[in-house]
Amino acid sequence: MIIANYMTPNPLTIAPGAKVEEALNLMRQKNVRHLPVVDNGKIVGVVTDKDIRSTLDPAILSGLTMADLMTKNPVVIPMSTSVQEAARMIFNKKTTGLLITKNDKLVGIITLADMLKVLVEILDLLGDSTRLNLSLKCKDDLEHAYEVIHEHGGSIISVALVPSTQDIYSFRLEGGDIDAMMRKLNQLGYQVERN
Repeated sequence: MIIANYMTPNPLTIAPGAKVEEALNLMRQKNVRHLPVVDNGKIVGVVTDKDIRSTLDPAILSGLTMADLMTKNPVVIPMSTSVQEAARMIFNKKTTGLLITKNDKLVGIITLADMLKVLVEILDLLGDSTRLNLSLKCKDDLEHAYEVIHEHGGSIISVALVPSTQDIYSFRLEGGDIDAMMRKLNQLGYQVERN
């Protein structure tokens, strides 16, 4: 999964000399929170709605330009970056958006809100699914769990290893007789919890 499949392509940009009023109007009209600042095709910064809101005195704001408010050296990634790496960068760099380039040209943007949509999609949180957490000890246990789920008509959407002191696997399932699955897994000696 690469970020190019989830980014907003051709994001709106603004010039470094643009006034705050212009940026605010553009953000409101287009319902965006991030504006890459571009000078002669080169990314020089990014301005967010938070940057503008953080300036307390409205009188000061009217005289400021994007060059005054922008975050210089924004986080820029190539469009071939994986979704996982992009998520790590947003988290580690404590940023709300990443600018995406191809051959050093701005081609897209992905924001924290976009990454949340990706997570919801990957985990199928809006679908009609059930999550079972199972404490498993070895690879054979994982195979037994698969068999029980399929035996009772379940379809596995995703499986994730949950960080903990035990090996807990979180299965996102669609369909099937969940109660029968849980009974069978308990009979086989597995700890199972439904979420």
